[in-house]
Amino acid sequence: MYKNNWFSNKIYGKIFTKKLNKKFAVKINDSDKQNKRRLIRYIEVAGNGANNAQAKRVDNFDYLILGTTWPKEELRKRIYRRLVERLEKEDMIKEVEDLHKIHKVSWKRLKSFGLEYKFISKYLQKELTYDEMVERLNIASRQFAKRQMTWLRRWEKQGAKINWVKNGREAEKLVKNFLK
Repeated sequence: MYKNNWFSNKIYGKIFTKKLNKKFAVKINDSDKQNKRRLIRYIEVAGNGANNAQAKRVDNFDYLILGTTWPKEELRKRIYRRLVERLEKEDMIKEVEDLHKIHKVSWKRLKSFGLEYKFISKYLQKELTYDEMVERLNIASRQFAKRQMTWLRRWEKQGAKINWVKNGREAEKLVKNFLK
């Protein structure tokens, strides 16, 4: 459905802004206006009688959403520490090497498994030195963490209740109260 190219993003955008929800259309950012998949979703939501694409869903399930919050520098240190631990203490390089050699998982498939697998595969194929792999993986992990925070904040703006916690004790207390 989303791969049909006979409608341009501009047409979807015009349908949305002129016909469905002018107030909401003014609020969406340019990247959303240029993203056909998001525009189609906005149109679907608006077509279902919702006042806007940010209308709250009614869920049949009770759930708890936790988000962790760290100062930027502390988050950077934690990401790097976790990276080094995975590479050295958990011997992730050997894990990727074994997946390729013993289990015959292709390099292309390994690269699709996630950040660590992607960069370790490049290292094992001699596309990167060890130091380059660590540096690029660290940068990519920080960028991914930033995207996660953006996603959570967007979700919160759309009405989701995010319980922001600073440590495990706070999270444990919230979970225990939730499960009562």
